[in-house]
Amino acid sequence: MAHLFIIDFTYTASLERIDEMLDEQRAWFDDGYAAGVLLASGRKVPRKGTIILAVGQSAAEIDRYFQGSPFVRNGLVEHRITEFVPSKTCDALTQYRTDK
Repeated sequence: MAHLFIIDFTYTASLERIDEMLDEQRAWFDDGYAAGVLLASGRKVPRKGTIILAVGQSAAEIDRYFQGSPFVRNGLVEHRITEFVPSKTCDALTQYRTDK
C-alpha cells in the first residue's frame, strides 16, 4: 500500500533567488505529477515556502526523490517530510485511506 507524505519546504534563500529557480522547480513538479508521485503543491501564505502532498512507499524513497528538486539541490530550502495515514479523505483519495 502506498503511503501519503506532506513535504514542507521553508525558504532559506531570498525570494529573488527562489524566483530565479521557479521555472526549473515548476518543471520538476510537472515531472512529479506525471510520474504519480505528487498529488498537490502550493505556496505557503505568507510566501515563506511550499507545502507538497506526495505518495510513495517509504519516507526514505520520498526523501531520495526530493533530493532531485532544484530548490533542494541548490540549497534554497530546508525540507521536512511527514508521513501520515489518512482515516478520512475525499472521494478522489479513497485509495490512500485506511480504516485502521
